[in-house]
Amino acid sequence: MGSSAISGNETVTEQTRAVVQDFLARTASRDPEHIAAVYAEQVDWQVAPNPAAPWI
Repeated sequence: MGSSAISGNETVTEQTRAVVQDFLARTASRDPEHIAAVYAEQVDWQVAPNPAAPWI
């Protein structure tokens, strides 16, 4: 797999770093609209039954 596998990992690492830095910058801005802009408007929650937390 050689250098192409390493190159691919570096790309993923760089993309991950960019996403995290963007998230932290948005959080630091303390602007709810700016933070909310990266979240989906609708989310489908799927929660497995949990006997320790029946209220969920």
